[in-house]
Amino acid sequence: MLLLGFFGIVLLALPGTALAYWLWFRVLEQVELNRANAFSFLVPSFGLSMGVVFFQESIGILAAAGISLIVLGIILVNLPRKVEIIKQ
Repeated sequence: MLLLGFFGIVLLALPGTALAYWLWFRVLEQVELNRANAFSFLVPSFGLSMGVVFFQESIGILAAAGISLIVLGIILVNLPRKVEIIKQ
């Protein structure tokens, strides 16, 4: 029984946690931290979406508004910025 529990932990840790960290650091090699970090705000949205898909939960109006605000914030963070050059 103890050995089965150990293998269960290993099977949960390697694909889920290790793969997620590996992907996160691969993304950070390509993208600036302030742009990549904005996507961590999507975690609650994915949790709600999985609840709808797998457990037939419903998303209320406040949750939908919250997801919309999260997506809007991520869009705003990732918009290109206009940089003015001041000549002296």
